[in-house]
Amino acid sequence: MQKINLMGYILGNPVTDGDISTNERIKYMHRVSLLSDEIYESAKANCNNDFANIDANNTKCLESFEAITEIRASVNTPHILESKCIYVSPKPVNKVPIAAERCRSQHYMLSYTWANDVEVQEALHVREGTVDLWVRCNRSLSYTLSVRSSISYHRNFAKTLLRALIYSGDQDAAISYVDSLEWINQLELSTDTHWNPWFVNGQVAGYVTEYLRFPYRLTFTTIKGGGHTAPEYKPRECLAMIDRWLNLSPL
Repeated sequence: MQKINLMGYILGNPVTDGDISTNERIKYMHRVSLLSDEIYESAKANCNNDFANIDANNTKCLESFEAITEIRASVNTPHILESKCIYVSPKPVNKVPIAAERCRSQHYMLSYTWANDVEVQEALHVREGTVDLWVRCNRSLSYTLSVRSSISYHRNFAKTLLRALIYSGDQDAAISYVDSLEWINQLELSTDTHWNPWFVNGQVAGYVTEYLRFPYRLTFTTIKGGGHTAPEYKPRECLAMIDRWLNLSPL
């Protein structure tokens, strides 16, 4: 069996642990003022600060969690500062945005035309008949979710000479940067460089923390103003981030 000479890995806004994601998402919502102090503190007390394993008999917790869920549903979770799109059709493939303000989904429409073009598929060597209709987020795949956490993999990586880059758009309420910080803290690495700004064209592009367990090194950074899939929102900053990291340069 051929081995891969793996030198490092990069993850963007990653789902790493299901329970952590649920709990830290609510903490993030409070940090960015989507939840008031009163709602947040009441919910923590009612749910014993555990929103991932709610007791079905805990009425107060269920009410708090339902209220938070409604608040979250009212905003655009991939980027909380952008407009929440309103659609003509509820169908996921053919939905057409009708938001009065600019709706990011409008940019995705051309990708459907491009990816479903026969000549494009031929150029990409897609075997004829393997794809009936390309969709941007294929939610029809049949599988059973069996891995709720991948933290153990990162713990194993931390015993090697790998380098890791973990980045998160700081406006993402789906998989927040608070989520990533929590599971990284569970790796019990030493902090080599604390939360510092890094710059692109003289402007703050994000905030970076370096973690170390020699020879393993993990770089975590936020992308200022970025959402879920941060390069989509901040391509210039993310290109600079990747370029510097690959060249072993400080962000």
